[in-house]
Amino acid sequence: MKSQYAQHQLHSIGDLLQILVLDFPDLTISKIRFLETEGLISPSRAPSGYRKFTDFDLSRVRYILQLQQDHYLPLRVIRDHLEAVDQGIEQPFKPQPRESLNGKLSKFNNLRPEQNSQYSGNNLLTAQELADAAKTDLNMIFELDKMGIISKAESKYRTGDIQVVILVVSLESLGVPFRHLKGIKLAVDKQIALADAVTKPVKLQKMKQADNRAHDQKIEILNTILELHIALLRAADDNKLS
Repeated sequence: MKSQYAQHQLHSIGDLLQILVLDFPDLTISKIRFLETEGLISPSRAPSGYRKFTDFDLSRVRYILQLQQDHYLPLRVIRDHLEAVDQGIEQPFKPQPRESLNGKLSKFNNLRPEQNSQYSGNNLLTAQELADAAKTDLNMIFELDKMGIISKAESKYRTGDIQVVILVVSLESLGVPFRHLKGIKLAVDKQIALADAVTKPVKLQKMKQADNRAHDQKIEILNTILELHIALLRAADDNKLS
């Protein structure tokens, strides 16, 4: 396992936290120190006494956190497993693929299956069908269309617009007028434009499945932006509460 990773790059414990915290939001410096106390990692020490972590240490901490997150293994079992891997007795677990953006959003859709279960796939909806599916009125649909929050495809709406309207209605019930949501839609459009710009060179490559690679990269970018957005909201809220 050690041979898979470079050893020359050195990181402070703060660097380690900054690199890993987006994938593992609950990670703290105390937890990293605890992993050392439990014998799962062995960072070197600078003459000043500060911990210095190699790229291997970074990968090892990430691997430990993945085992806890994906396989729910206690540290004692993880320690034994790491020792077996280092000795060549066991193979490392294959990391579970990150959940796609569509996968994350489909979980949210499942909270209200009775509202849109009859509409699936690439079906296109009339304004009335969209209003019925989202349990709102036509005026709401027309206003959201005028603002650009939803838009027609082939003179009809997409099934994905159902969840958009449902959330807008939910925010209205929480006291957030939908006229204030245009900024969110503009931000989404900019994020998609950014992902398209980054993946365009991949798409233009003269190789098999270039389109599929560009699509996968775009989904990963948008997924990471979504996670960053959640992390920023959480951090901003924590700052106000502290």
